[in-house]
Amino acid sequence: TEEAISCECYECFSGPRCADAIENCSANVDSGDPFLFGPFWKQNAEESTVVIPGWYRIGYQLLESSGYRSLTPALEKEIRTLHSLVGNAVTENKYIVVGVGSMQLLNAAVAALAPNNGTPASVISAVPYYSAYRSQTERFATSHYAWAGDAYIYAEQQSTVNGSSIEFVNTPNNPDGAIRDAVVNGSNAFVIYDLAYYWPHFTAITAARDDDVMLFTLSKVTGHAGSRLGWAIVKDYSVYSRLLKHVASLVIITSHETQLRATQLLRTINKAYSKQLIAKEKVPLGLPPTYYASKGLSFHYAYATLRHRWKRLNQTLETSQWLGLQLLDPSYCNFFKEVTGPSPAYAWVHCKEDSDEDCETLLFQAGIIARAGL
Repeated sequence: TEEAISCECYECFSGPRCADAIENCSANVDSGDPFLFGPFWKQNAEESTVVIPGWYRIGYQLLESSGYRSLTPALEKEIRTLHSLVGNAVTENKYIVVGVGSMQLLNAAVAALAPNNGTPASVISAVPYYSAYRSQTERFATSHYAWAGDAYIYAEQQSTVNGSSIEFVNTPNNPDGAIRDAVVNGSNAFVIYDLAYYWPHFTAITAARDDDVMLFTLSKVTGHAGSRLGWAIVKDYSVYSRLLKHVASLVIITSHETQLRATQLLRTINKAYSKQLIAKEKVPLGLPPTYYASKGLSFHYAYATLRHRWKRLNQTLETSQWLGLQLLDPSYCNFFKEVTGPSPAYAWVHCKEDSDEDCETLLFQAGIIARAGL
């Protein structure tokens, strides 16, 4: 009945059918909710739907494994297949740990890399950096590690600093979309590569990353941020073992239901692109997103959507005397096999007038809730 209809509304709308606009509602762009994937999964609902019986994996441990492990064999297979198809990361002869989103794995990786030698490691990242690197490190700091700030400043003082460093490198970077590499080098310099956005819909895939510790998250691949699943690809077994134990000490094991859903989502993507490879078919870019969704080609769909949005945003701000965007160059993408234009996850907006020192406040006065830069 009509009385039984109840909708969950996007911001600025209310009512039983979400048809009532809320007056003077600000546009909140502080969140990174990946709703852009919604239409794709609605069009691919049958292939991606999971039904979970009541008896499914009711225990802590995985029945397929001997000893403790956090990752189901089925999900591990799909993760390795996906990276092989996309060509963005080497997984051969490496270990995989899953966690409650990559957010949990950020601090777990720091704890796994921090040496136990009496001198705390300095955790750093080059400005501008994702704010969770600092907030998590400061919140969970122990005698083994502590936040030390900007990687560039640390590099200048490196010769006078005792102990080791653990550097977060986010590439492409949140928030400015820049391609990055480690700033600090040396035998005591450890690096965590946060590759959440190293997928072809956000940036050109130029090579398969082969780093010691690489972090990925389901939310940026399929859009399922609420499922909370991330994975770390680790080269060294001792680091893998410490990372695994750290995650287990917090949550025992990553939700089996979440892993099942992630398995089916990645399997849906892998099957679609495997069929394309078998048919030796090159699907050109520039077609409507709905076409790609009908073929199950999620990366093509997401790139087309983000590229269209980026062009519109650039056109809007080109004539603005107040606001400007970061400049990102086109690049050849090995996955799409053609040059792709910028399609970043975020807009790194700056105020053009020197007098506008607080750009966040200026945007807020215009009805836009943004996140302040660092």
